[in-house]
Amino acid sequence: SGNSQLNVDGDLDVGHNTQGSGSGTYNMSGGTAYVNGWLTIGRDGSSGGTAVFNMSGGQMDANNEFHIAESGWTSTYNMSGGLLVAHSWWQIGRSGGGTGMLNLSGGTVHHLNNGGVVLCDGGNANLCTVTQTGGYITSDGGDWLIGNGPGGGLWNMSSGTNVSLGGNTFIGSGGACTVNMSGDASWTVNGWFPIGANTGGPGILNISGNATLTKTGGDLTTHLSIGDGGLTGTINQTGGTITALTTDTYLGAQGVSTGTWNLGPGTAVLSDLRFVRDNGSTGIMNLLAGGTLIVGEINTNGSSGDAEFHFNGGTLTASASDATFMQGLTLADIQSGGATIDTGVN
Repeated sequence: SGNSQLNVDGDLDVGHNTQGSGSGTYNMSGGTAYVNGWLTIGRDGSSGGTAVFNMSGGQMDANNEFHIAESGWTSTYNMSGGLLVAHSWWQIGRSGGGTGMLNLSGGTVHHLNNGGVVLCDGGNANLCTVTQTGGYITSDGGDWLIGNGPGGGLWNMSSGTNVSLGGNTFIGSGGACTVNMSGDASWTVNGWFPIGANTGGPGILNISGNATLTKTGGDLTTHLSIGDGGLTGTINQTGGTITALTTDTYLGAQGVSTGTWNLGPGTAVLSDLRFVRDNGSTGIMNLLAGGTLIVGEINTNGSSGDAEFHFNGGTLTASASDATFMQGLTLADIQSGGATIDTGVN
């Protein structure tokens, strides 16, 4: 606390045992700490134990990898203030089988451009969680693998701001994963953003309240895709705003995938909405009461597959003049809730 300073040339373990069970607690309210080796909350020992890191102020620099729970540990990182600088991999629930939990209510986490951010590492069969009610997470580079192990991940975010400036962000990359955004939560992703991808899934994004999800980045490899790599992805939107104006958005992308978007209430602002990127995939858009989809064009990419657009009470607004604004769908129907199509100024 205060102006104290801690320099560790090697590793710093909060809870470390090689047999039996153990425990450990670290409280940081001020000062600075620099760890040149690994920083691990709960390390080694098949029986694990319980470890807690409480941070309300000061600055912690993890110069090497930072792990929350490995080898059977149940470990929690509670952050309400201060600055954490992660110079390399930041793993919440490492592959050894730990149950990692992050509770973030304030402060800033700055992940530098080395390694990535992982919630439930590959090979970890335990569910790992993030509960975010505030605070700020920014990453200069490296992938965010949210739900990378078979145990899966759960990220509940009711406030705060997350920004991924480089690398890709996966929701369900190696296991099932659910991200719940509500309140005034804000998340910006610059790289490829698949929901349900690789060997994991399903990936689910639930967004409500005044939450905002913004997809930036502008090349053909960094699109927003719901259902990718042969897996299932779903967006359930009952509020908030999703914006993706610099790249295409895919429903049912690579590898015979299934993507579903239930929109309403809430708003989505997209450059283009493309169904069925690869042959055999399935894309379904349900535009529901109170939902608004603002988009430049709606089309399909694959020559075979299932592309369905169901109107059931929402509003479709054209943001550009296009003679082929909606084309190539397997099915477009108007259900009991009706449909409103707004051509805007086009």
